[in-house]
Amino acid sequence: MRQHETTLKVSVVRTLEELHRAYTVRDIVFIDHQSCPYTEEYDGNDLCATHLLASIGPLPVGTIRIRYFAGFAKLERLAVLPRHRGSSIATQLVDTALRLIRQKGYRRFKLHAQTRYEGFWSRWAVRDAMHAPFRFSDHDYVAMSGRVTSSSTHISARADPMVLNRPEGEWEQPGVLDHSQERMNSATDFAPGASQ
Repeated sequence: MRQHETTLKVSVVRTLEELHRAYTVRDIVFIDHQSCPYTEEYDGNDLCATHLLASIGPLPVGTIRIRYFAGFAKLERLAVLPRHRGSSIATQLVDTALRLIRQKGYRRFKLHAQTRYEGFWSRWAVRDAMHAPFRFSDHDYVAMSGRVTSSSTHISARADPMVLNRPEGEWEQPGVLDHSQERMNSATDFAPGASQ
């Protein structure tokens, strides 16, 4: 295997093809291995969420979903293909998700962990004492919550308008609309009536 094919990359899903890759991982993990009913796995929240995809070369190996509420974000649907368990993929997905919610200005997050994975999640969150354990899709869960440190550089309502137009998670880098401004500036140089 060539070097570039063994490098793990975690990125925000931006295309339908990438979303299908994330769905493929979830299908294998939740529907095939955990026998979750299709209608419960695809619960109507996928198109209002941010998805992260972990890939090794072109192959999808893990995913996580993030939804946003007033004052907190919720981490959901963490899945890593069985042959890649025991690696750092799940940890890197969670760390990337927490970095993203921190950039967006969130300081609190929630999650529902299968009880057998509570130990894994305890690196970032604690069991929420307000909620008793509960069950759905034939598995036992606990509600957990955690905090991330605030960021002095988080995206706020005062951000430059072009920053707010940039792709999710890439607010520090010029985006396609930044480049359109450059095109507009050069076009006005040649517009009829422009001073020569």
